[in-house]
Order: sequence, then C-alpha cells, then structure tokens
Amino acid sequence: MDVIQVTAKPRQETGGGTGRQLRAENRIPAILYGIKKDPVNLSLDVQSFEKDLKHLRGENVMIDLSIEGSEEKQRVFLRDVQRDAVSGALVHVDLLRIDETQKMTFNVPVHAVGLCAGIKMGGILDQHLRTIQIRCLPQALPSHLDADVTNLEIHQSLHISDLIIPETLEILNPVTDVIFTVLAARKVEEEVKVAAEEGAGEPEVIGEKDKEKETPEKEKGKEKEKGKEKEKK
Repeated sequence: MDVIQVTAKPRQETGGGTGRQLRAENRIPAILYGIKKDPVNLSLDVQSFEKDLKHLRGENVMIDLSIEGSEEKQRVFLRDVQRDAVSGALVHVDLLRIDETQKMTFNVPVHAVGLCAGIKMGGILDQHLRTIQIRCLPQALPSHLDADVTNLEIHQSLHISDLIIPETLEILNPVTDVIFTVLAARKVEEEVKVAAEEGAGEPEVIGEKDKEKETPEKEKGKEKEKGKEKEKK
C-alpha cells in the first residue's frame, strides 16, 4: 500500500476566484470529508503533491495528513484528483476520512507475473480484467494483485479463482471472471483477415450489368437490321 506524507493548510474562502488565487500561490484547493463529520476546506502545495504522485504506483493511495494548526495526524484516502482537460495541471483534490477499524471497497490493479508458456509457443497474452474489486481494512490494502501466468498455454485462461488471495482480502468479483487468456497468433491473424474481407464487400463483375440490359426485343431488332442489309446487297 502506498502512503505519502502531506501537510495542508485550512482555508476559509470558497468559489471560483479562490482556485485562481491559490494557483497564483502555487497551491491547489482540496476538501476533506467522510465518516459523518463536517467537510473541511484545505489547500495543498501543488509542486510537492505532484512530486509525490509521480513516484506512486497503483491507483489506491493513502495519505498521512497533517493540517497546520492541529497536532493530530490522520490517515485519509485519496478519493479523486481533478486535472485541467487541456494542460493536465492539478485543479482539485478530494480526500476521504477513513475509519481504520472498518472495511472499505477498493479497485485493485492486477499484474501478470512470470514468463507465460503460451507466449513461448507463439501466442499472445490478452488481459480481460485490469482491476479487481476487493473489500478489506485500509491497512490491508495492497497496491496490486499478482497473477502467475507462467503455466498458461495457448487457448488457456486464468480466472479469479486461480489467484492466491490473502485471507485479509474479500474478492467481490465473480470467481469465474477471466483475467488473462492466451490467444493463438494464427487465430488473431485470421480474425483480422476476415474483418478485412468483410469490409471489402463483393467485387463487381464488369459487363454483367450490360448483359442484363440486352432484352429479346433488342436482339430481334438487331436480326431484322442484319436481314435488310443482306437484301440491299
């Protein structure tokens, strides 16, 4: 589990102008809420916070939060990070208070480990599930789950039921869900080929339409014209 140390400042001002003023001071607005307590408006140093985020792996981040003016340090969960759609700059941060004695629901990434046997045979490892939903105490939250694909051969799949899960975690996905499958490279090529052929459509036979336009009446007319030419001769 990733944990970072963050010091925040309380703020009284809210509204659109507040964000612009804070950004001018190299800070961003944040809010702390949860467990039936009043929300608290905060501000964070943008450079320090961004630096901490870049060194983290996984999408579940815990924070040991200190607020200036208070000696209490509390463990909180990074619920949401909002960024500018154009520049990618941090805009706002949501922090969630947690009760470390109560279980919470998280989405945890799944990582493949081991050299897959099917890849050695020329297959392709296809990942169906990127994350798995779990329920656990905050201190038991893993940064990710490992899926051993070493013995997975072509046309074989690895399911959630195949994972080695610590007793501290409760899996909420169906155990029959497929995480990885090894596809045959030839099958992939055939699927691409079929898709290309279907997209091309049926080729048009040159001259078929012209033949359909020839009617019996037109053919009789041509024969009469030929007979008249012979009589003239």
